[in-house]
Amino acid sequence: MLIVPFTAHSQLTKITVSYSADTPAYLPVFIAKETGIFSRNGLDVQLVRIAGAMAVMALIAGESPICQVGGSAVIASNLGGSDAVIVAAGSTATDYVFVSQKEIKTARQLKGGVLGVSTLSGSAIFASYFALRKIGLDPNKDVSFVVIGRLPTDSLRYEPVECRRRC
Repeated sequence: MLIVPFTAHSQLTKITVSYSADTPAYLPVFIAKETGIFSRNGLDVQLVRIAGAMAVMALIAGESPICQVGGSAVIASNLGGSDAVIVAAGSTATDYVFVSQKEIKTARQLKGGVLGVSTLSGSAIFASYFALRKIGLDPNKDVSFVVIGRLPTDSLRYEPVECRRRC
C-alpha cells in the first residue's frame, strides 16, 4: 500500500467585519488583517465601515457577524428588543476630545457655550456628557448642543440589507 501525503487546501471562510469609526480603538482588526492573522486562521475578512446603529442592524440581520462599535449602539439596540451581545471591549478609555476656539483656555469656559456634536445619540454624545460632568458642568443646563452632522465620509458605505430577524 502506498500512502501519499496530501495537504488539503481549503478555501478561506469569508466573513464581513464592520467597524463604526476611523479611530485608534479599532486598529487591532486592521493589524490582524494586514499581518495575515485572519488568513492564517482560515478567514478571509472584509472590513466595512458602517455607522454604529447601522452596524448593529447588519449584525442582527446576519450580514456582518462581528462588528466593532461603541457600546452605546449595542445597548440602545438591546433596549429596543434585540439580542446583540458585547463579547469584548478593546478600550477602557475614550479617544474623544473637545476642540475649541483659541480663546477658550480652560474647560470651565465652556459654561454657557454651544457644543457641536455629530448626533444626539451614540458614543460621541455619551462621551460629551461624561466629560462635562467630570469637569463639573451639567450637560443639561450649562451648555447647549447643536447637531453639526457627520463628515461626508461618514455616510452609509454599506448596501442596505433586508432584515431577516428583528432590527
